Amino acid sequence: MSTGIEEFGPYERLAAVARALGPLVLNHGTAPHPAYGALAGLLVTFEGPWATYRSPWGTLPIGLDSARWKAQVPASRLARERRPAGA
Repeated sequence: MSTGIEEFGPYERLAAVARALGPLVLNHGTAPHPAYGALAGLLVTFEGPWATYRSPWGTLPIGLDSARWKAQVPASRLARERRPAGA
């Protein structure tokens, strides 16, 4: 899925149709242009296997410490982790 504003138009039209069918989640795999935030109930910015997602963040190349990061984010802004079906 595209992340730039120049490709936004077609996704805006598709999202309008998809939202009529139920909740919409978009998986960009990386941070998209902020305009995409209005299209879906959830934007996913992780791309990779479930095992990597579940690994301790400190062992990933990006080097984030998840406990420290979560402590800096208000609890109301954090979504509950849910395992995808079949993962």
